[in-house]
Amino acid sequence: MEDEELENIKKKQRAGARFVQTQLCYDMNIIRSYANLLVEEGLSERMFFLIGNGPLLSVKSAKWMRDKLFGTVMPDSIVKRMESAGDQIQEGINICAELIQYFQEIEGVHGAHLMAPRNLSAIPETVKRSGITI
Repeated sequence: MEDEELENIKKKQRAGARFVQTQLCYDMNIIRSYANLLVEEGLSERMFFLIGNGPLLSVKSAKWMRDKLFGTVMPDSIVKRMESAGDQIQEGINICAELIQYFQEIEGVHGAHLMAPRNLSAIPETVKRSGITI
C-alpha cells in the first residue's frame, strides 16, 4: 500500500468511516501485507476491512478482470487454475470459497465483499462452501 493510500484511509476514518471495501483481490500475499499494515497502524481496531472477491465465471472473466478492471489483482496462478479446470464455474466457486476461508485466518480482515457480475447465482453456493455462518 502506498503512503498516499494509507493517508486516505486515515482521513476517511477521521471523517467517520466505519468500514472499507477493497477492489477485487485474489492474491493472498497482498491481502496479508495489507492487513498487517492496517493492524500495525491500529486502523483495524477502528474500522472494518472487507476484501473484495467473488466467484469467477470463466478464465475469460479472470483475464478480463486482470487486464481491464482497474485495481483488481488477479495472479497468474488463479488464471492458470481456471484454464485447467474441467468446470470453470465450479472452479471459480471453489477459489472464492477457499479465499474466504483464508480471510478468516488473517488478523485485520473482517470479512468479504462478494461481487459476481453475470454470476450472481454462484454466491449462495460460494458462501456455503466457504463454511462461514451468519
